[in-house]
Amino acid sequence: MELPELPLHGPFGGVQSEVPEDLIEQLGFSDLLNILLRNGAASVRPGYSSLPGGARINGVADFFDNLGARHQAKITATGLFEWSASGQSWTQITGALTGGATDLFTWAVVNNKLLFSQGIDVVKAWDGIGASFATVDANAVAARFLMELNTHLLVGYTVESGTAFTNRWRWTGAGDPTDWISFNSGVVDILGDLGPVSGGGKILSQGYSFHNAGMTQIIPTGIGVAPFSFRPFGSKGKGNVFPYSLAFYAEQLAAYVGREDVFIFDGSESVPIGSKPIAGNLRVGARSRIFTDLAYSKPLQVYGYISSSIAGANFKAYWLVIPGVSTWIYNFDEENWTRWSFDKTPNIVGTFYNAIGIRIKDLVGTIAQQNWTPATLNSPKPFDNVVIGFTDGTPGMVDFTGVSETQWLIKSGQLSMGDRRHNKDIQRFRLVFKDIAPTTFTVNFINEKGVSQSHILTLGTGSGKILSEVVPFHISGLFLTWTITGAPHMAASFIEFSPIYAIGGEYKNL
Repeated sequence: MELPELPLHGPFGGVQSEVPEDLIEQLGFSDLLNILLRNGAASVRPGYSSLPGGARINGVADFFDNLGARHQAKITATGLFEWSASGQSWTQITGALTGGATDLFTWAVVNNKLLFSQGIDVVKAWDGIGASFATVDANAVAARFLMELNTHLLVGYTVESGTAFTNRWRWTGAGDPTDWISFNSGVVDILGDLGPVSGGGKILSQGYSFHNAGMTQIIPTGIGVAPFSFRPFGSKGKGNVFPYSLAFYAEQLAAYVGREDVFIFDGSESVPIGSKPIAGNLRVGARSRIFTDLAYSKPLQVYGYISSSIAGANFKAYWLVIPGVSTWIYNFDEENWTRWSFDKTPNIVGTFYNAIGIRIKDLVGTIAQQNWTPATLNSPKPFDNVVIGFTDGTPGMVDFTGVSETQWLIKSGQLSMGDRRHNKDIQRFRLVFKDIAPTTFTVNFINEKGVSQSHILTLGTGSGKILSEVVPFHISGLFLTWTITGAPHMAASFIEFSPIYAIGGEYKNL
């Protein structure tokens, strides 16, 4: 006799917290921990490779100098460091910084110079060639937020002579970040009802100043004495209330946390992605779970980043880091949320380019003193990776090798199989998976009365084939929940989950 089943297959809907658990069954999962939802599969997230550590990282930057060489840098509370791919080490760029251990930096690039500030130190500049960085100009100020627009450096939420101008933007002359006083430079205070500046960036040719209660559009005018026009883009609207949650993706969009949801902004409107309506009044997403985590956070420590690809693999995703609580990942392609945890506490995420080869500047001493040979040079890796800065000062590089260093979990909602009237008897559970490696995990079913049954499975050989495994169960209930858990460093990639059941008698609560 063929039994009915409830297949859930990819692309998956991600964590769902906007509906009761007994409505989740075809929408996604009640929880996902350290699971990557990508290419129609639910896979254990990639792990990270530890890089040489040091002080806590408060900024990650990369840029090209005027000779076309790319530089990867990290910024700590007290210094700037360049990554040496040949030695797989950090080289300190001399210069003074005076901020606190948790003050986050923003950065911009104008005229092949890396410009950075955390709102305490006056904007600093490094050209990528010299061995030191310095204050960009004697007339420069400190600022929390930096961006480049139409070859000008713009700095927002400035601190000048010890006074914070929370609604102020300054800009330098075109193409010259050292020009702070010519007729082509300038200043504006946005004195409307939008609140303090909470970030800035550009989409296509326009700039946008984000505020606590809305946005201001920054339009290049082409007029030398007034190169920008500042126009309010909304009032009491969908502003950015967690300043460093703001992240820009190429020329297309920005993502950030507002008062009532997580939003993406495309230059014309802000659209919620934490939760969104589908059929009727039904909403899908993880907004409630995310905001519960945010309630325990420090607003100036929450950090956002958008990845486009990792090691050449497409992964357009918004990373929302809530230090000490969780990291939420939103996959733009499949529009789903999952949460990650690590064996350390992350505080920042950024693009990481692990360049190849030996450069002249990496060589110290005579040829005979070198400790490398052609055979030990790094393999060609032309694509960007992601780096996670942990609060203990250890950077972790994510390049889609290895798997999660902490436990992982996939948990369904309370399944009713579309029938709240009759009991169901789970007789089998079919798992369809890609055999990427030998793996061991536990499958558990529990009913609404707390009765449970579990099996430990060891499957796969690493054949790369799509396989199916049917697991026997015998557990009854009106509402049933299944959970799959795996140990650290245990890879798995699931394509379908299908409880197979028999319908029992009418449920009677006697």
